[in-house]
Amino acid sequence: MPQVFWHVKVVHDDQSKVLLTLSNGDPLLMEAGRPSARTLIFTTLPDLRWTDLPLRGLFVPLLHRMLVYLAADEGLPNAVEVGETVVIPLRREWMSTELQMINPSGARTLLVPDYREEQVSMSDVNEAGVYRLLSNGREVASFVANISPSENPVDRLPEGKLSQVFPRGRTRVVGWDEEAAASVMEARRGTELWRLFLAAALVVLVIETWVGRVRKEKSE
Repeated sequence: MPQVFWHVKVVHDDQSKVLLTLSNGDPLLMEAGRPSARTLIFTTLPDLRWTDLPLRGLFVPLLHRMLVYLAADEGLPNAVEVGETVVIPLRREWMSTELQMINPSGARTLLVPDYREEQVSMSDVNEAGVYRLLSNGREVASFVANISPSENPVDRLPEGKLSQVFPRGRTRVVGWDEEAAASVMEARRGTELWRLFLAAALVVLVIETWVGRVRKEKSE
């Protein structure tokens, strides 16, 4: 990952969108402006005294993606969330061609366009990655499907907040150092008591043997 030595602290509003953030939470790359005049803003200069980003392999692909995004047709979706239905407007030259969508895993799906509305919809966006639209085998559009921020595995609630959301007597939090399957079975069926019963039976057997031996010695 690139290192940023200096940057301009920018306070963003509801009309701007933060695309990349620094480790301290400050924006690094933002999108501002109206939909008809989109603007991408870096909070650091592409100067080695400010950041070593120009020396990183991320820099050139990032610039290329920014140019593609700024020059893309605004009617096409740029990024959606997994599970959403994507509606892509069709150009006239695409109407009478074979339309295919390639998902991130490489599977191809034939799409049936809506000629009346001049659009095509895709409802099986169930993978994260880049989807490509082909017209007679030629790529004509693409969009990115991202996982919803609410499903980020890094963003986890602490145990204290979980206990507030879920009632304590009915739920159990499984720690990272516990075996998940055994903890779930224990929560559903209760703790296995056969080991305790076996230990108690052995203790009773030893006590009974010792008591019986003492009584026999006294009778003699």
